[in-house]
Amino acid sequence: MRSPPSSHACVYGGGDPATAGKLKFADLDGLGPKSVPHLCIVCHGGRYDAPSNNVAEARFREFDLQSFKYPGGRSWDYAPSPLNGNLSADELTAFATLNKLVRDIQLGSSAIKELIDNWYQGNFGPGAIPSQNVVPAGWNLDSGVYKNVFGKSCRTCHVARDGGVAGASITFSSSSNFIGTFPLVCGSPKRMPNAYITYKNFWNDTQRVIDYKNFTGTPSCQ
Repeated sequence: MRSPPSSHACVYGGGDPATAGKLKFADLDGLGPKSVPHLCIVCHGGRYDAPSNNVAEARFREFDLQSFKYPGGRSWDYAPSPLNGNLSADELTAFATLNKLVRDIQLGSSAIKELIDNWYQGNFGPGAIPSQNVVPAGWNLDSGVYKNVFGKSCRTCHVARDGGVAGASITFSSSSNFIGTFPLVCGSPKRMPNAYITYKNFWNDTQRVIDYKNFTGTPSCQ
């Protein structure tokens, strides 16, 4: 994706990719099929180049342990949550290895590379556990909002949105970029969070909505 600069975005049917064939659509949220590669660009960034039928400047994505469901009904969350102990050393090692691969393939500086560096602080060894103790410099004064609101409801897509002139603000590299988003989140129609599952998770978490409302200073967000 990010390296080489251009690549084909492909979704395959079940089974062996060599024989399964490519699909032009995918249904990731249960709301019906959506076209590829435009569906992929939402989270992986980049742009579709129609003449070459390629996706350019997309990025391999980080593995955020908090965002997955695990066998046995387990979930995981950053310390000090008790769920922090729900993964085995082998599982943690596998995720650390994957995140290092993603980190190392990013070209130049990127929000994804910074995010992974902040999680692991250079330790990708056996059993390495990512931490949220370090946040981007622009969020130091608002680390709680970064962890509990932006990190759970916005970062999954926006950390890859670093292309174009407005890239720095689209990735929300600082809380000052983020504070003006309330018309899109609390206004009518509510355009963000744009992903269906993330939208539901945000509005079903009363404390997350309160934290966002207090941070932005908007009089109404419900």
